[in-house]
Amino acid sequence: MGLPFFGKALAQGRKIMNPVQSLSVSYVPLGGTAFSIKAVPGLETTDVLTDQGLTVTRLNRDFMVESDQLTSLGRHPKRGDQIIVDGTSFKVIHPGGGREWDWHTTYEDAYRIHTQAVD
Repeated sequence: MGLPFFGKALAQGRKIMNPVQSLSVSYVPLGGTAFSIKAVPGLETTDVLTDQGLTVTRLNRDFMVESDQLTSLGRHPKRGDQIIVDGTSFKVIHPGGGREWDWHTTYEDAYRIHTQAVD
């Protein structure tokens, strides 16, 4: 379940990447070289089942990125890539074990990349 910010961004369509809402971040593909992209940060909660059978709710950082910014990769975002924001690294990973990204729009023109801060 995402926070309302993503719903507002989706309602604005392609306007979501305007300078007011987006940040300049570095995208670092696993084993590759960093390059600059624009991203809209958001938060999402994920329920994770522990080995002890308890459900833990985690707060995760998601980044919405227009897909054409990642065409140079020749692939979708994948586990182990990183997004760096103001010196803080976020590893591309879905803490609940799901896919690391989802399409943010029905037009498949923006990724919603799931990450977790690197300790």
